[in-house]
Amino acid sequence: MTPSKSKPQQSESVAEGGKTTARYRRGQSGGRVRGEVADRQAQADAPSAAFWRFVGRQAGSTEDERLRRIERGLPPNLAQGLRSAFGLDDQEVSALLGASPSTIERRKRDGLPLDGVACERLDRIAEISHLALTVFEDRTEATAWMARPNQALGGDSPIMRCMTGIGAQQARRILHALEWGGAA
Repeated sequence: MTPSKSKPQQSESVAEGGKTTARYRRGQSGGRVRGEVADRQAQADAPSAAFWRFVGRQAGSTEDERLRRIERGLPPNLAQGLRSAFGLDDQEVSALLGASPSTIERRKRDGLPLDGVACERLDRIAEISHLALTVFEDRTEATAWMARPNQALGGDSPIMRCMTGIGAQQARRILHALEWGGAA
């Protein structure tokens, strides 16, 4: 059987020092094949990956641990991760977190954490995002569901409903219905 001339297949994605790089199997010639495109994609995905790491950390924490993180304050770069993960614009991030883009940027520049309101909202978004990930079992599908307008939410997207506790509860109810096969 003759070896086929096919593109190298991605074998793994590795996070190193906050930067995700894609590694590829050796090409047919034996040389390592990794393009600049893969590196650029990994850099573009870094804020989104940071947000999803936060989601996983919050999901694996007790309520007391989550509360202590909220009280200490969360890093402002999570706002960029939120923006990147769900394709939000500055006004949407500002509305979700209750903080203007200039405030978020100033806190980032000055090395200050986000305030309690923004932190509590990020925690709420992380909770609903984790539930969506659990229900859909795929980050891409969970992200799409969170960002897409939903008729059951009056045409709002679940991510934007996370601005309030009541809105998040509505999104949670729909996800539970989807998880158990009931009507949403």
